[in-house]
Amino acid sequence: MVAITDFLLVGLAILSTNGISGWHTPEPGTQEIFNYEFFPKMQHRFTMSDIHSQKDRCYWLQACICRDESGYTNGSYKLMVNCTQSGLKDVPWFIPNTTTVLTLDGNLIQKIKPGVFKNLIHLKYLDLSDNIVDTLSKGVFEGLKNLLTLEISGNKIRYDNPSLSRAVFKPLKKLVRLNLHQNLNSVDKNEKYPTKALSHLVYLKHLLIDGIESENISNAFSFMTNLKTLELSSEYGRCNLKEITATMFKNLKDITDLRISNCSLNYVEKGSFSGMKSLTNLDLSYNEILHFKSLANVTYGLQGKNITDLKLVKIHETYGDCTRIEADHLAYFKDVQVDNVYLDNNRLAYVSEDAVQNIPRSIHKLSVTNNMLLAGEYIHKIFEKSVFQNLRYLTMAEQNMNYDALKFFNNKSRHMLKSITGASSYSESASEDNAVRKYEQVRQSILPNNTLDKETLPFCANCYLQDIRYDIILYFPADLKDLDFSGLRIRNELKNICICEPNSLMRINLERNIFWNWQGPIGGLSNLLNLKLSWNSCDNLSKDVFDQMTSLIELNLTRNFIERFLREDTEGRIFKYLKNLSYLLLADNKLRYLPPKLFQGLVSLKGLDLSYNFLTHINVKFDPSAPLHYIDLNNNLLSKIGPNIRQKYDDVAKLNISFKIFYLDLSNNKLSCTCNDTEFIAWVSRTNTFFIDFNAYTCTYKNGKRKKLALASMLYQELLKDCADYTVLIILACSGLFLFLIVITGGIIYRYRWDLRYFYYSIKLRMNGHTLLINQNDERAYKYDAFVSYASENARFVKNDVVPELEDTRQLQLLVHDRDFRAGEFVNDNIMQAITTSRKTLILMSKDFLKSEWCIFEMNMARMEAIKTGRNVVCLVMLEEVPVAGLPLEIMDIIRQQTYLELPANADHMDMFWDRVQNALIN
Repeated sequence: MVAITDFLLVGLAILSTNGISGWHTPEPGTQEIFNYEFFPKMQHRFTMSDIHSQKDRCYWLQACICRDESGYTNGSYKLMVNCTQSGLKDVPWFIPNTTTVLTLDGNLIQKIKPGVFKNLIHLKYLDLSDNIVDTLSKGVFEGLKNLLTLEISGNKIRYDNPSLSRAVFKPLKKLVRLNLHQNLNSVDKNEKYPTKALSHLVYLKHLLIDGIESENISNAFSFMTNLKTLELSSEYGRCNLKEITATMFKNLKDITDLRISNCSLNYVEKGSFSGMKSLTNLDLSYNEILHFKSLANVTYGLQGKNITDLKLVKIHETYGDCTRIEADHLAYFKDVQVDNVYLDNNRLAYVSEDAVQNIPRSIHKLSVTNNMLLAGEYIHKIFEKSVFQNLRYLTMAEQNMNYDALKFFNNKSRHMLKSITGASSYSESASEDNAVRKYEQVRQSILPNNTLDKETLPFCANCYLQDIRYDIILYFPADLKDLDFSGLRIRNELKNICICEPNSLMRINLERNIFWNWQGPIGGLSNLLNLKLSWNSCDNLSKDVFDQMTSLIELNLTRNFIERFLREDTEGRIFKYLKNLSYLLLADNKLRYLPPKLFQGLVSLKGLDLSYNFLTHINVKFDPSAPLHYIDLNNNLLSKIGPNIRQKYDDVAKLNISFKIFYLDLSNNKLSCTCNDTEFIAWVSRTNTFFIDFNAYTCTYKNGKRKKLALASMLYQELLKDCADYTVLIILACSGLFLFLIVITGGIIYRYRWDLRYFYYSIKLRMNGHTLLINQNDERAYKYDAFVSYASENARFVKNDVVPELEDTRQLQLLVHDRDFRAGEFVNDNIMQAITTSRKTLILMSKDFLKSEWCIFEMNMARMEAIKTGRNVVCLVMLEEVPVAGLPLEIMDIIRQQTYLELPANADHMDMFWDRVQNALIN
């Protein structure tokens, strides 16, 4: 999957874990490297490291990328110019003269003008491959005196004088590698190896050229005394060599690497490679009619040599019968010291039992990918003879196995186990119970001793000394480190499996099988660093399956169906013991939700791939010490990422580490920019995290409108305005307004309190039946001449003076509350009725009057009666001198507007006083 590839490129390249990837980015300060092989690595780094489109465009040509690499090479390689696949039709004339690496491959260049490179005196690597160049004229490479590598493959150049000038390579005084493979359909009859042109390349060590049948190779390249690598193959099928003879390479004794692939070879003469004393790598791949029958002749000339790589990939046709290796095919192979053997794509189904004894014991790596291997007795022989005792890398991927491979290998390994443990005397039909019983005795003998180191235990004791009954026990060669069983389409369970220890297994690839049930713990993998279980359609996972894989660094669980088990793991039990795990791939597992604590135990986690799932929300927690650098969340349904992840990126960015680049891939999600996402948008605007393909990110507003997330700062400001919370302000404003209205209303009520009370009691009187309409002109309408309002302290004066004088002497009808108020009615009602049924209200003002609430009430009701009816109601008599400062405003209002009477101090004036009172009450 593309997502997984990108993840590994980012994670492994950025974090430089070359222990797994095998590829390492040079660090600043690296010493100068003179080997030409460094250039392709630099080129790979140059083209792949800018994953999130941070490209330094050349100011002189925007189609190219320029970057100074001197910091990575201690000044050896300075400016790198990458114009790969830029649509160029000509070589640019204005390339800076400080350029050391120039790539022009994959363009449309047809003619290279002489002198176009003459100023590039520092150039060391030039790639012109995969263009349509048909002629290399004299002077084309003028000035390139320091060039070490020239890649010009994939063009249309014929090996003849008009197309390839004899002097074209003359300026290349230091060239060590030349690739001349051409993208042509055939070899013309007049084509020959361009020996005249190549004769100028006295330092050439690596020549890649199309093989021509009619030419004498031994003579053609005999003058190249420094030549180490000769590749006569053709990437484009233009090699027409049909056979290899015994004299073909007699003058090329110093060749170390020989590749004759894709050439339609059908015969190799015996002893063809005998004279090549320095040969270490031989590749005869993709010669489909060579067949295994040629192995004897091929290996005859390799006897006594130390061969590093022997590649015989696809030396059988794609279609036809299954193939097998016979004893005579390997007749001379047993005397060859070979490290790595590649037999991929050969329809290999079987190896005869007699042939097994001829397999070299020195093999470190064996690759038999994409064959049709069947189970058979030869496998038992391989175990029995310990053929692969030095094997370190085994690749058996893409086999068509129509049998239970685990069960088969389990039976063979148990048989082998008996031999190793001294049980070889048992017959084939004997039960393995004897071996089990033996380990049980060992188990009982060592259990009390807790200090016994596991290295001192008998072989495979780990599978018997636990309280687990393993159904399948597997034995592998002790030095085997890398095991590739991918694509075997085995349908089985990874259940109750134990691998014998001690073992050296570090990498296991079980991708593209059908291991649908993973039940643990799986024993014997305490040294494992890399485990690939992707594309297995697993839908049953136990929490302890990885418990014993404590050294694991990379775990690939892509494309399975373990969503339910991860969702239910709320305490992070599944990955709890993987303290060394750095990379975890969970892409395409239909994940919809992840518990916050799922990854908390991964204290060494650097990269996490959760792409191609159905996550709508993610807020997982990570261990504070985890050096997380990369999370891939592309192609999910996320609207944002949770605060725990954002905080983790912020925390990692604060750490004092030398490589401060942190990646996050949120591409192809449903990011939103609503009011609920304000904090996420703010974080995007300020974080130092690099977002993969960031310019393509968009977020959706509440109204459906989409905007680019690259404008996060502006979006954040817009959200602050659109989503501002005015609730508090509104509450305060409303509270203030309410308080203001209360104050105003209170003031109004206080100002008109007596008016309101007057109206209230007036309406109450009418509702109680007192509906008499007062006629001011009808004196008979009033029941009383005056209502006497006084304080209780002045009751004696009223009884002894007021009543006798006004009522007895002057015949006025007075209403005195102590005497005339109706019993059983409210005082307020009696007062109102007294005021409304009396012509006047006689107020006897005194200091005690001002202290009585009822007196004040009577006075104000009388005053309001006067105001509302328009008649003169109040008659005020001052019984004593009252301080003005103590008078209420209402009384001050009456005093200012009306004439009042004062009680005389002299008794001689009393008759006149009472006459005046009578007159005031009547008129």
